[in-house]
Amino acid sequence: MSRIWVAWRPRHQPEYVPQPTTAPRPTVSVYAALIEAFRLFHEGPLPAIGLGGAAALAGLSAGIAGGIVASISTPAGSSGGPTASAAGLTIPDWFLAIGGAAAAFAALGTPLMVGVYAAAIRSARQGAPTCQGLLTGFRLYPASFALGSMAGVMTATLAFLPIAGPLIGVFAGTLMWAVLSALADRRRGVVDALNAGLALIGGRLLQLVLLNLVAGIVAAAGALAACVGLVVTIPAMALMLGVGYRDAAEAARLIELDEEDI
Repeated sequence: MSRIWVAWRPRHQPEYVPQPTTAPRPTVSVYAALIEAFRLFHEGPLPAIGLGGAAALAGLSAGIAGGIVASISTPAGSSGGPTASAAGLTIPDWFLAIGGAAAAFAALGTPLMVGVYAAAIRSARQGAPTCQGLLTGFRLYPASFALGSMAGVMTATLAFLPIAGPLIGVFAGTLMWAVLSALADRRRGVVDALNAGLALIGGRLLQLVLLNLVAGIVAAAGALAACVGLVVTIPAMALMLGVGYRDAAEAARLIELDEEDI
């Protein structure tokens, strides 16, 4: 009589089900952004210097135009004293200077800065410096001017707070960097840039404040070498901010661009 052997198996045999792997969400590292910024400068010094030149022009435009507006608004013979307006209100000259600089920044500095951020973000994503995108702010001029005007009003308001103003200004400046960078990257208007900027700094505000502070220190450090070092440090500042935005945007899941915009 033949025997039939039946392999025994447990009634509930566990089966291995592979779990989907998810890549860890990137974080914003100030040190890593600094190292990558100088690496990008080494990859392409000439386009990086062009990017830094645009950043320097954006910063100088507000100061120069604001000084001109303030000198025009100040009566001859007065030096730092109050200026009376037509409405009978007394307006300090320093407030006129801040208002003039803010207006000039909204008209010219903001579009330039949006273009710098666009080129820096593109440089960070493609791994090599580029000047492509420097005209983004002028292509989005209405939105750039509107956000620049908001920044001007905020700056003028903080000027009335001599003690708390500088401290608040550090955080407000970081927010405006996030908003302008979001406009440069997403190119969807004022409301989207404000919402994206708030989402960008959510949960990582201190990291981004530190990023902006270190980037500013890096840019200013070039002046210690008879201003010659600015040729390196200003581009490094712009690239560092581009790298920081790239990492923060990926962490906040704000990457929703067409291929032609990356």
